[in-house]
Amino acid sequence: MSLRVVVATLLLVITVLIQYQSRPAGVFGTLSPLYVFISSVYLLTVVYSILLKVIRDPGRVIFVQMILDPLLVTALIYVTGGISSPFTFLYLLVIMVASRLLYRRGGVVAASLSSILYAALLNFQYLGYIVPLNFDPIDLAGISAGHVIYQASVHIVAFYFMAFLSSYWSEQARKDAIELDRRQRNIWELEAFNRNIVQSINTGLFTLDTHGRITSFNRAAEDITAFSHNEVIGQPLATVFPHLNLSSEGDNASGNNNLSSFQYKNREGRDLWLSFLISPLKSADHENIGQLILFQDMTEVKAMEAQIQRQQVLASIGKLTAAMAHEIRNPLASLSGCAQMLAQDRSGNRGKFMNIILRDAERLDRLLSDFLLYARPEDSEARKIEAGQIVQEVVANLHDRSGRIGTRVVIDLKSPVYIKIAPEHLSKIIENLLIKILETGPEGGEIRIDGRLVTQIGEDVAVGGGSFLCLLVKYGGTGAFPDHTDSAFSPFPMIEGGADELGLAVVYRLVEYSGGKIYFKRPPPEEDQETTCYIYLPVKPCPALTL
Repeated sequence: MSLRVVVATLLLVITVLIQYQSRPAGVFGTLSPLYVFISSVYLLTVVYSILLKVIRDPGRVIFVQMILDPLLVTALIYVTGGISSPFTFLYLLVIMVASRLLYRRGGVVAASLSSILYAALLNFQYLGYIVPLNFDPIDLAGISAGHVIYQASVHIVAFYFMAFLSSYWSEQARKDAIELDRRQRNIWELEAFNRNIVQSINTGLFTLDTHGRITSFNRAAEDITAFSHNEVIGQPLATVFPHLNLSSEGDNASGNNNLSSFQYKNREGRDLWLSFLISPLKSADHENIGQLILFQDMTEVKAMEAQIQRQQVLASIGKLTAAMAHEIRNPLASLSGCAQMLAQDRSGNRGKFMNIILRDAERLDRLLSDFLLYARPEDSEARKIEAGQIVQEVVANLHDRSGRIGTRVVIDLKSPVYIKIAPEHLSKIIENLLIKILETGPEGGEIRIDGRLVTQIGEDVAVGGGSFLCLLVKYGGTGAFPDHTDSAFSPFPMIEGGADELGLAVVYRLVEYSGGKIYFKRPPPEEDQETTCYIYLPVKPCPALTL
C-alpha cells in the first residue's frame, strides 16, 4: 500500500511541474487523464485498506490488487504515449509487489498479465486501432514491425526476469523471517523456561550488578526475606542483607565461590539461619558483570542438628556413665571381697590380698586420672619439653610390664626435638598407647618408636626442619585396634581379649587438643606385617637443637 501511495504522489508532483512549465498552448496537451489516474490510485488504495480490515482472507484482496494494478499501469501508458511512454517501469514495481505478497506464483502471474497487456497495447497502437488520448500522436510510419516486436520482447523478458529475481528474494526473505521467528520463539521459550526454573526452585536466588545493586530476586527469596521483588530491584544489597560479606573483586575475577552462613531476622521479625553461596556472574565473553547469590533457609536443619547433637551428647554421657560405673564397680567389688577375706583370714595370705587391694586401687586411680584428662585437658600447662626424654621415661616406667610378656621396646629418635606441650599429656599419649599394645598385642616381639620432623600431616619422610613431629609406633600383629579408627578411639572400646578402659580415647583427645592427628595402618589379615600408628604433634623446635 505504501509503495502505491509513494508512486502516485511522485506522479502527481511530476504532473504539476510539467503543467507549470508548459506553454498555454501546451505541446503536451491537457494532463487531465494523469490527474484521473492518480486519483484512481488513491481511491483504490483506500478501498484496499478497507477491504483488508473487513475481509478475513487477505489473499482475495491481494489477488484483485494483482489484477487491477497492471490494468492501471497499462491505462497510464496508454494516456502518456503508448510505445513512447516513459512509465513502463511501473510494470516492474507491480511485479515486485506481487512477488513480495504472493511470492513466485504472484510474480509469474503479474509478469504474464503485464506482458499480455503491454504487448496488446503496442500491437493495437502499431496497427492503428488505438491512439493515445490527449497527446500528440507519434508518427508510426518510421517505426517498423520489427522495432515493435523488439520493444515488446525486451520488456517481456525484463518482466519475467524481475518476477523470478524478486520472487527469489521474497522466498529467501520469507525463509529468513521464518527462521528468525523460530529462533526468536526459541529464545523467548528459553527465557521463559529459565524464569520458571528460577522462580520455581525453593532456594533463594538474586543477582547483583558491579555496583552491588540487586538486579533480580526470585520468589523463594521473597518468601524467605518477606521483601517483594519490586521493593528490592535497584536497591543496594544492605537493604536486604546488611551483614552479608561479599567476596573481593579479586576472588570474583578468579571464579572462586564464597560460602557464608549467619543468623538473620527477616522483615516480619522471624529469626532464621541462612546459608549463602556467592559466585561471580559472568557474561558470554567471560567478563565479570556482577555476582550470583544463592541462599537457603537452614533454620529447621540447624534445629535438627542441635537436637541430634543433644541426643548424641546424652547418649555419650549415658554410655560413659555406664562404663565408668562398670569399671569402678569391679575394683570396688574386689576391694570389698579382699577386705572381708582379710578380716576372716587365718591362713597367712594377707600379703596376697594386700597386693590385690593395691592393684585395684591403682587401677581406680588411673581410671580417674584418665577421665579427668579426657574431660578437662586444658587443666594442664603446656611448656617446651624434649620429646625423646619423655618417651624414654615412659618406656622405663613400663619396663617391668613389657619384660613380663617378653616384648622389647626400641626407641629410635635421631636427635633432640623440642615441642610445646604439657609433659603429662605427652607421657599419657605414649603410656596409654604402649599399655594398649602390651595388653592386647601378641606376646614377644618388638615395639619400635621412631621420631622425625615432617612439613605436613600425612608425611613420614624426615626433613631438615618441619612443622610437625611424627612419632611412628610399629609393632607386629593387629590385636590392639579394631577395624575402624573411630571405634578404636571411642571411650571404652570393647576389644576381645583386652582392656576396655579410657586409654585410647584419652590418647585421641590429647592429640586432638594439641592440634595434631593420630591414625593407624593395619596390614591385610593374610599378610604378616607390622601395624603402624602415626602420631603428629605440632612442633616449635629450638633453633640450636633441630633435626
